[in-house]
Amino acid sequence: MRRSLAAVLVISLTFPAASLRAEEAGVQGLPFSPGDRIRYRIHGAEGRRVGEVLELGPDSILVQSAGGPVRVPTASLDNLDVFRGRRSLAREGAIVGFVPGALFGAALGALAACMDQGNCSGAGGPVILGGFMGGAVTAGAGALVGLCFKKDRWERASPRRVRVALVPVRGGLAGSVTVALP
Repeated sequence: MRRSLAAVLVISLTFPAASLRAEEAGVQGLPFSPGDRIRYRIHGAEGRRVGEVLELGPDSILVQSAGGPVRVPTASLDNLDVFRGRRSLAREGAIVGFVPGALFGAALGALAACMDQGNCSGAGGPVILGGFMGGAVTAGAGALVGLCFKKDRWERASPRRVRVALVPVRGGLAGSVTVALP
């Protein structure tokens, strides 16, 4: 009984201190600065908003959005992303291009093996080789097409890296610690 009482006392004294330190940090630990483009969602609001960071306060962010400057309290944010540039869609194009070429190449390999041998019992090697060759050709074409298209790259930024909660339950306290990893 004494050990559990001591544990509850240590936890209740430690967690509020950790919570206070996390709240005191405010927006100082976020991976962006004034001038960066951010995308955010406010708790209870529909859709995401995008704007440029004008100023970082201890508990809020001043954002220039389409309707003018808006001060956004960090406590009201559900999620926050930072713009990190644009990237091409070459990888996705290669993946999409590989599949039809591999299927077509495998079919040609099977057809060539069946015609050459007179039966299709040993067509495994030509099917695999034809699939890889056909897939490689169309994957290259898909990657070239993907190079022509760009996509925004967003990095998740959490306004609260550590969240601590204590909840009274029957017979004591229940605590939780949530750590948001970058």
